[in-house]
Amino acid sequence: MILVVIQVWQSMRWALSLFRLKTGLLYNVPNNAKCSGIGCCQTSIRKGLKGFNANIGSFDNHMNVRLFNPCGFAFLAEENHLGFGGARHVICLVLQSLKLSLDSNVHILVDWVIGGGKRNCSQATECKANRFCMDDEDLDGYRCSCNKGYQGNPYLHNGCQALVRIILTLAGIIGIFFSIKKRKLMKEQEKFFEKKLNSQEVDYTVTVYITKQLPKAIDNYSNERTVGRGGFEVVYKGVLSDKRVVAIKKYVSVGKTKNEQFINEVLVIMKIINGNVVKLLGYCLEEEVPVLVYEFIPNNTLFHHIHNEEGGTSWLSWENRLRVAVEAASTLAYLHSHATTPIINRDVKSANILLDDDFNAKLSDFGISKLFSIKEENVNTVVQDTLGYLDPECQHTNNTNEKSHVYSFGVVLAELITDKNKKNNKNFL
Repeated sequence: MILVVIQVWQSMRWALSLFRLKTGLLYNVPNNAKCSGIGCCQTSIRKGLKGFNANIGSFDNHMNVRLFNPCGFAFLAEENHLGFGGARHVICLVLQSLKLSLDSNVHILVDWVIGGGKRNCSQATECKANRFCMDDEDLDGYRCSCNKGYQGNPYLHNGCQALVRIILTLAGIIGIFFSIKKRKLMKEQEKFFEKKLNSQEVDYTVTVYITKQLPKAIDNYSNERTVGRGGFEVVYKGVLSDKRVVAIKKYVSVGKTKNEQFINEVLVIMKIINGNVVKLLGYCLEEEVPVLVYEFIPNNTLFHHIHNEEGGTSWLSWENRLRVAVEAASTLAYLHSHATTPIINRDVKSANILLDDDFNAKLSDFGISKLFSIKEENVNTVVQDTLGYLDPECQHTNNTNEKSHVYSFGVVLAELITDKNKKNNKNFL
């Protein structure tokens, strides 16, 4: 700890005297940041100092000083932490820049001990319970500190707490904070969805599931339960408490786009009453990301069977191919002409045609479908179909309509006939 005095005299009457003594003339104040004795001086203070009072005097009681520098400063400061700027600081005293700098930047380090009647650790009773005592001969007293592995205020009762306990407490507080934030976000998400749902007419109702039901149904989203993956979602096979086998579709990330896609899928599917469309059974908004519950379709996709992939079989005779094509065509016709509101799926492909126990066709994946008015001939939208199934005109204009559906279905028919995949085969047609 040091005592610092900053004072510059600007009286012409005292100039010669001060110049001879090399103390105080402004042009003698160095420009470096050291308190060297000209304009600023410092000295150490003795250890064990219990009180401090500073007074600054001047010749003629400051009657003959320049107005730009009327003040001097004396203060305690931590050694090597003054930050004196030399002449530039002195010149700017009128703007109080130095005073402001001192007020905000000067540190004082108080060196203290417990003294009084209890002078050393042998007489101390405070440093107990996870604490230890240290004598200070210079200051004639003692200090308490927390034992290794403990942290806190050693001068308070039970003030030293185990670091593990502190970490667990902090972790608990952080966990509670994020839990509340997460719950608030899900409540807002639920209100938004309900508002959106209530603004639309739907043809049937679905079940709203709670958080605890779905993870239990699929062994807490075990990879062994995974039956399908898309660009934005994972599909699991699960068993509900009533023993129903279901497909649980969980989006892999949350965000405005995914929420809109989730809401869109629910609104679209609830307007469809058709035996050749995978039925939506319910949804859950309490999860961190939206979750949909569908009826489970056991015999995989048409793509698997056409291209003999894992899960495919040899049942696909010409008769069965024709039947599946007719069922898919009838379903698309229903979506165009007989649904409450016309629907454009925008993702018609063999991988989105599922096959049930009797190998009947079931259209799925309506997440990027579009509801549109009968008056609308085209729907302007970002192209989202799988490449190879999307008509060339739509790729250039971003406009989708029933004709786009027909083109995509034509690609599926070509797959059924040729057993080839347009996406991976340049000689498809």
